[in-house]
Amino acid sequence: MNKIKLIFQVAATFIGTIVGAGFATGKEIVQFFTQYNSLGTLGILISGLFFTFLGTKLLIYSNRINAYSYKELNDAVFGRRVGLVINLFIFLMLIGTTSVMLSGAGAVFREQLGLSKQLGLIITMLLCFLFLLKGLKGVFAINSLVVPIMFLFTMSSLWHHFMTHGFRMFLPEWTAPSPGGLYWLVSALSYVGFNLVSTLAIIVPIGREIKDERVLKWGGIFGGIGFTVLLLSAHFVLLNNQHAIGYEIPIGEIVKYFGFGIHLAFIFVIYGEIFTTFIGNVFGLSRQIGSLVPFKQVTITLMILVCMFFFSQISYGLLISTLYPLYGYLSMICLIYFTFIKMPSKTTPLY
Repeated sequence: MNKIKLIFQVAATFIGTIVGAGFATGKEIVQFFTQYNSLGTLGILISGLFFTFLGTKLLIYSNRINAYSYKELNDAVFGRRVGLVINLFIFLMLIGTTSVMLSGAGAVFREQLGLSKQLGLIITMLLCFLFLLKGLKGVFAINSLVVPIMFLFTMSSLWHHFMTHGFRMFLPEWTAPSPGGLYWLVSALSYVGFNLVSTLAIIVPIGREIKDERVLKWGGIFGGIGFTVLLLSAHFVLLNNQHAIGYEIPIGEIVKYFGFGIHLAFIFVIYGEIFTTFIGNVFGLSRQIGSLVPFKQVTITLMILVCMFFFSQISYGLLISTLYPLYGYLSMICLIYFTFIKMPSKTTPLY
């Protein structure tokens, strides 16, 4: 029973770390998939295969070399010189994406609840600090709570549209994707690269903390499959509600039609999904910085949160549309490399 619980926690944390501000609000799905119409569906299936395979592989790889943070993993995979460049890139990327998460939390408070963005930022930072006092257990706890609720709401929304449109919702009227060509495939692969590289901040500590490879294997598989199901469901809902695509939180606009109570509940789910990625990123950054400087984790966490507060003053929509594609294209190099690396033996850890 304890092993099943651990598998669920690993899967939920894997999903929760990927499902951040852009995914939960729908903005990221539109950017990478829905704008390509039906080809975006194929892109999601390809992405799902990569997420499942590489997510599981990196969990087990981190376990076998006993890596404390993504620095040790990258040094082992790329060598120390190239690893230094990759580590710097991931560090800067995590700062950018964590700022997006915090800015997204503020956007939820402002656009969907009619409250102050600054209030949303402060509440999010305070909750993150309190959960991280418990370390990785706090990360597991919040993901184990939020991810199942996210599944429930996403599948309920999909069912509602299915009852209205039938199987036609899965085959929307074809329109030429913009831009055309193979951009849909490049977009899908860059999405995988960006999200996998950014989740190294939490994948590596999980691989170190959980010693049973079977737990990591099945946690990665179920996490990858579960994320693909979520991604497909949200994509089909967006395809059938293109009037909402122009909003910063398009899924929130769609759920408004379900009534005030359901809309309010879903807004809190969106916030929860933003929070799961935010807390995972802050945890990973604090681990990385903690391996380089002799400060306590509490001090490092506070420093990160203060920095994120200033970065998050930039518009959430602007951050999503500029940073995510850029990070995605750069991360594709890591994606290709991770695909072909040989797994280390189970015998001797490198760290």
